[in-house]
This record gives sequence, C-alpha cells and structure tokens, in this order.
Amino acid sequence: MGSSPSSAPKKRRLWLRLCVTLTISFLALEGLARWYSQEASNGMDSVRFKRLAQCALLPYQPTDEVLESWLGKIDEARFKKVHPELGWSHSRSATSKVRDPHGRPLLYTTNSQGFRAEPDRVYPPTCPPGGTRLVVLGDSFTFGADVSLEDAWTTKLEEQREGIEVINLGVPAYGMDQAFLRWRVDGTELDATHVLLVIWPEDILRNLNLFRYYLMPRSGFLLAKPRFVLEGGELQLVNSPIPAADEVAAILRSPLGQDILEHEYWFDPSELESSPLDASRLVRVLRSVGKAQKRLVKRQRLYSGEDPTAIDLAVAIAGRFQREVEATGARPVVVILPQQDLLERFPGDEDFPLVGRLRELGLDVINLFPLFTSEEDPFSLFYPSAHFNPKGCTKVADALYAELEALN
Repeated sequence: MGSSPSSAPKKRRLWLRLCVTLTISFLALEGLARWYSQEASNGMDSVRFKRLAQCALLPYQPTDEVLESWLGKIDEARFKKVHPELGWSHSRSATSKVRDPHGRPLLYTTNSQGFRAEPDRVYPPTCPPGGTRLVVLGDSFTFGADVSLEDAWTTKLEEQREGIEVINLGVPAYGMDQAFLRWRVDGTELDATHVLLVIWPEDILRNLNLFRYYLMPRSGFLLAKPRFVLEGGELQLVNSPIPAADEVAAILRSPLGQDILEHEYWFDPSELESSPLDASRLVRVLRSVGKAQKRLVKRQRLYSGEDPTAIDLAVAIAGRFQREVEATGARPVVVILPQQDLLERFPGDEDFPLVGRLRELGLDVINLFPLFTSEEDPFSLFYPSAHFNPKGCTKVADALYAELEALN
C-alpha cells in the first residue's frame, strides 16, 4: 500500500522544518564561533573560550603580512633581545613597564649585567668571604613574572638571613637547555657557591623545541632557540648560533623540506593543511580543538615518561650541568617548581618521574610539588596567568631556604 495523498505534504513540511532548524542552528553556531574568535598576539587566529585559551586555529601557517609585522616587533624590542647563543635574553640596564594580572602597573628592571635586579646593583666577580652566593637559572617562574622585584621568590630567599646573595638569571619562556646555556654564557664567572637549575615541568617540553611558534602557536612567533639532541648517548647542540629573524621567517613561510625541522619535535606537517570546509569558522574551530586535544595527550605522555623523549633529554642535560658546575667548585642543585595543571597528577615527592631519574645521577633535587599539594587551597598561590602570586613566592622562598640549609 502506498502513502495516502495527504501524508506526502506532511512529510515535506517535516523535512522543511528540519532543514530550517538545522540551518538556523548551524548559522547560530557559526556566528558564535566567529564571535569568540580573536587575533592572538602573534597575529594568528585563535579562540577565546576560557578552557580553550591556548587553542590556535588551524592551519598553523602564518601569512607574509603577519611575518613582516613580527619582524618589525623584533626590531623594536628593548627589554628582550635576540641572542645568538641563547635564542633570546635580557638587555642590560633595561626597563619594561607591564601590568600584573590585576591590571596594576609593574616595572621590570635589569642591571648593567643583564640580570633581574635593581638597576644600580652590580655583583662583583667574587663571593664575599664566608658568604653564600646562589646563581639561579630558569624561566619566567625564576625571573618572577607578574610580580615586582621585591615580591619575587629570589628576592625573598635572599632576605632569609645575612650573607645570602641570590643572582637571578631567569628568562621567561626558557627551556632548561637555555637556562643551562645561560650559565655557560653569564654564570661561570660569578664565583657561585651553589648553582640552582630551576625546572618548571613544561621546560622539558621546551627542550624539544627549536622555533617557539611550533610549540606555542599563539605566541613567540619568530623566537628561535638552540637545542640539544642525543646522538649515540651524547649531547649535540643544534641550531646554534640561531638563524637571523629573517631566516626564521623564511622557515615558517616554507617549512616543508627544511632540514633543521628534523630536530623540531613539535612540527607536524598535517597542521599546515587547510580544508575547503575552513570557510566555515565553526568547522575550523572544531578541527583546531581536536588538534589541541591531541597535543595535550602528547604533552601528558612526555610528562609521565610514557614517551621517554623529554625526560631522557632532560636527564642528559642535567648530567652535563652537574659536571660543569662541579668543575667550578660550586654545588649544583635542581629545583622542581610545581605546575598548576599537574598538581593533582604528581602530588608526592617522586610522583613526577623526572625527579627519581635526576636523583639517580646523585644530584640534590628539591621538589616543591608536595609543598603546594599539602596546602588546603594550592591554587590560591597562583595568579590566573599560572605564575606565582606574592603569597606563592613567599612559600617557595621559605621552603627553599629550609631545604638548602638542610643540604649544608
């Protein structure tokens, strides 16, 4: 039996309503996707949902216009400068006016040696007799990003007692490889009694990176860095000296076939591919969120050691650091700073696999994860930017002082 004559118009109306509903829903979602899209600091598209704050939009292929814009920004930079051996570092006797996460004005300063310090403070080449001189190496958590110099944990550590001198060689966005290389460039002549290699866990992922854009597609557009690679169990330095900014732009413009990218762990040719469907911002956002999730899984495998690439390299760098610091007569110490998104995963002293591997080398390792996880509200020690707030800095300084005293 066929459909009754009256049923056919009803079906057509149902299909029409369905098509209209789907079209309206798609257009509404498309509008939201466009509304919540924004331009990242490097000129590339991103989405600004809170939980997707680090999600750049595919494809990860900068335009010529954006590259030219970033070349101009490098030329205009004052506080941070390109450094052929380190990738980037601080200018000497420089100031930078910024704002903290609450919007309050903040001033970063370096002294004539390029260290974070009061502009008129100069560290003599020898440690005062009977004193303790700590040379501290690390990234933005060591530098003291988002806090004033007086609130930085390095300053608070120096205030623990008379006779302690803390020299802050931290530079934002450094990997532990760059921190170690800065010791070679700026730290070996400082007559340290202790050298602290301070590791924020993401630093071991940065060790696998050559061009900041491929690790963090929303930031650091033309920043390039050297990196160590393991060949036959030995460390070899590649991308050193780093290419000039216009050469980096050329690599980002045409990455396929670039030999140097064989050493870029975070380069994925599939992320360069565009789709005809990318004309829809909604489709582009969904594709990008899927890629961001895959990157997150990749990161977690590196932290846990399930993929041993990052931890193996970190251990090799730490071993070289240990030998070279001991050769100067100073004591090498590794400090592990807590990372906000890993607190629940690695709460105990040796839960983070890197810690045990470093102690196998005979290194003194101070792991501050347990210090934070023992707090009733550990997140109260961080700013929304994930950097330590003044309360967190005080916590770090007090704990480090106690731990360092125990080592002696």
